[in-house]
Amino acid sequence: YLWWAIRPSLHYPTLELRVADICTQVEEGVALALLYRCLIAALVERPELSPPRTTHTRRVIDENRWRAKRDGFMATLIDEHARTTAPVATLLERLCEQLAPQIRRFDCAAQIERLAVVAKSGSSAQAQLLERPHLEHLGLVVDQQRPAAHRVVQPGADLRPAVVDLAHP
Repeated sequence: YLWWAIRPSLHYPTLELRVADICTQVEEGVALALLYRCLIAALVERPELSPPRTTHTRRVIDENRWRAKRDGFMATLIDEHARTTAPVATLLERLCEQLAPQIRRFDCAAQIERLAVVAKSGSSAQAQLLERPHLEHLGLVVDQQRPAAHRVVQPGADLRPAVVDLAHP
C-alpha cells in the first residue's frame, strides 16, 4: 500500500526506515520498530509476500503517500491488486495477520497492539489539531504537549527497549 523506504545505514549496522513520521510516545515508536522488524523478517523468509509490480505501482504508491500525508491514520489507501481502497486500520490489521508468525516469534503482540489503538483513535498530531480550536493560541498547545515530550526525551532515560536487533531475535 505504501512503499517502505528501507535502506542500510552508512554509519550503523542497521536499516533506516524512512516512511514513518515521528512518534511522540515511546510505546508507539517501539511498536513501529517491532512492526518493521516483523515485516523485514517475513519478507526475508517469504519473498513472495511482496506483491508483483505493475506499470501503475509507482503511481499508486505516490497516491497512497499523499493520502497518508494528508489524512494520517484516518487515510483510505489504494490496494492496487485488490482494486479497492481500505482504511489504514483495516490494512494494519491485515498486515498483522500476515505477520502473525513473526509477531509470535518475537513475542511482540502486546506492543504492536498499540499501533491498532493509534490507527483507530488517532495520533498525537490529530489530538493537537482537535484541541487547537479550543485554545486561545498555539503556545497553549505547546505547553499542553510539553509533559509528554519531556517524558519521551528525558535526559538519561533508558531507551534500550526501542532498539531492535534483526540479527539476534
